[in-house]
Amino acid sequence: MNLDYSDEQILLRESADAFLRGTAIPEWSQLAELGWLGLPLPEEHGGFGQGAIDAGILTEAMGRHGARTPFVTNVALCGHLIAAIGNEAQRAALLTSLIAGERKFALAHEERGARGDLAFVETKATRRPEGWSLDGVKPIVADGGDADVFLITARTETGLGIFAIDRGMPGLSVEMKPALDGGTLAAIAMSDMPVSAEALLGDGRNCLTVLRRGIDLALSAWCFELVGLMESILAATLDHTRTRQQFGRPLAANQVVRHRIADLSIAHEEARALALRAALMLDSGHSDAEAATAGAKARIGKLARHAAQDAIQLHGAMGVTDELPLGNRLKRILAIEPLFGSPSDQLRRHASLRAEVF
Repeated sequence: MNLDYSDEQILLRESADAFLRGTAIPEWSQLAELGWLGLPLPEEHGGFGQGAIDAGILTEAMGRHGARTPFVTNVALCGHLIAAIGNEAQRAALLTSLIAGERKFALAHEERGARGDLAFVETKATRRPEGWSLDGVKPIVADGGDADVFLITARTETGLGIFAIDRGMPGLSVEMKPALDGGTLAAIAMSDMPVSAEALLGDGRNCLTVLRRGIDLALSAWCFELVGLMESILAATLDHTRTRQQFGRPLAANQVVRHRIADLSIAHEEARALALRAALMLDSGHSDAEAATAGAKARIGKLARHAAQDAIQLHGAMGVTDELPLGNRLKRILAIEPLFGSPSDQLRRHASLRAEVF
């Protein structure tokens, strides 16, 4: 398995680093101008048709520079769902506006009691003569506070359906909530909300299979962001321990500190290898791609949390202050951790998928 980037991917990484350096919250329109919003989306709708590795290069750079964007939820997740199951008219309208940065999207899927089970959906879609009516609650919608369009999963008489609903739709209640990392969440509720027949993406078939693939692409991108966050944490800790003087010598002169720095470096390399392996399997359509992604999310989530906590401890009392970026890095790690299944949920998913093989 070749873990080296191509020349084009190296250029993408360098350009991402150059743009994101010192940019905490990039303008969405700037990401569109750079072409990033179309990177993994179909070429026929203005995208570039790249895969999980290329999306991961961008999100790793975002983590490395502490740049907070809704790239993953919009592009890797919602963009994939629209491209995979939307009809031609839906793809043309929705993907074009996404790639141009004109509208933001968010997937409203997770419900209370799901615990990482993607098939757990209690929101109901009832067929009406003029279309559908939706009933249900989605308590946590990642990046939903700024979304213009929600992709809402609901149970139909034939299985799972995904409906594209504008934020201002009558009968849709949207409550904005602050996220731990400074982003926005939303809680949405629907009670006998009428929607048109055209709101259902595609013909409503194979939605669960496509949803699993889309969420795995999102998890892969978040794994790379965690790798980038770990890299920035390691760099900050190295700099601090080399310059901070204690009893007349730098902290890094202590053997125990050097051992802990080495552990942080090993954890970062392990996380990066796991993220690359999962993304390569997703891009190649490998039969173990889902298990690899679940395992990567479980392991990298724990590695990143421990790395941030160790780095804060090595910084002493300074580590918990707002003046240092470490606290924000930990908040971002904790915000990613529960998305579509905590590390424990993903570990159980990985175990069940591996058990199927044997």
